[in-house]
Amino acid sequence: FTGFGSPHARLENNRISFAPVAATIARPLSTTHTFKRHFSSQRPIPKKVAHRYMKQIKETRYWKDALQIIDDVEKAGFVPNLFLYNAAINKCAFKGRWREAMRLYERMIQNGIDPDAFTFSTLINTCGRGGRTDVALALWDELQERQVKPNEFVYASLISACEKGGAKYTGTALKFYADMSNSGLKPNLIALSAAISACEKGGRRYTDAALDLLDAMGDIGLEPDVIVYSAAISSCEKGGPKYTQRALSLLVEMKSKRIKPNVFAYSSAISACEKGGGEYYTGKALYLYEEMKG
Repeated sequence: FTGFGSPHARLENNRISFAPVAATIARPLSTTHTFKRHFSSQRPIPKKVAHRYMKQIKETRYWKDALQIIDDVEKAGFVPNLFLYNAAINKCAFKGRWREAMRLYERMIQNGIDPDAFTFSTLINTCGRGGRTDVALALWDELQERQVKPNEFVYASLISACEKGGAKYTGTALKFYADMSNSGLKPNLIALSAAISACEKGGRRYTDAALDLLDAMGDIGLEPDVIVYSAAISSCEKGGPKYTQRALSLLVEMKSKRIKPNVFAYSSAISACEKGGGEYYTGKALYLYEEMKG
């Protein structure tokens, strides 16, 4: 293993190595989703008018109001611009309304407005949080077909969507992480945290990958938080007896950084000790149990 900064990263034997990564295959969005068609005038919206509507979208607390504002723009005889659509999509996404966000996306495409990286990262993120990893991956295909250059937020959203999809998407999450590295983009905390959590969900086959990713965080100057450490410790527990000591070391490392372990971290470490067996680890498990209760 040579590190995550190297070019041509790929997944081999459930470890990160380096070579071109093929895009995830999903059916085109247009064949899997049908939305009501909206027609509007072809007049571009003047900047001052767009600014007024944008202010309204930003100030409202409700996703339904954002949709109504887009309707108002069209009723006034204008085509909403990219920034208005993005603001409305973001409002829906923030409230977890992935279906409504996707309908807005369809409207903007029908009105001849080209999406950008922000559009895709927002949609992918909300679809992932809505439990629709399949739609998130279809959006990745759509992004590529439209030749939109993905940024670090697009990749972070993709990895997070895969993590939320469970064990079946662990390999895909790591491929996106490798693709991100190949693109020269610096992974952010969201991307790394989601990738490590994806490895934890993937089970013992991905324990080494989880630990590689954890080590990579330090290499690029990112500090793990309690969620990252907990996922890494759980991944060690799932990896079996050979990772018991690493699980305990991570728990100690957390405390040294004044990060208070949560119940999940303690429980995983105790379970790792159980798998480690022997008098030493039995004693450690009892000590950690008492520490967790206190």
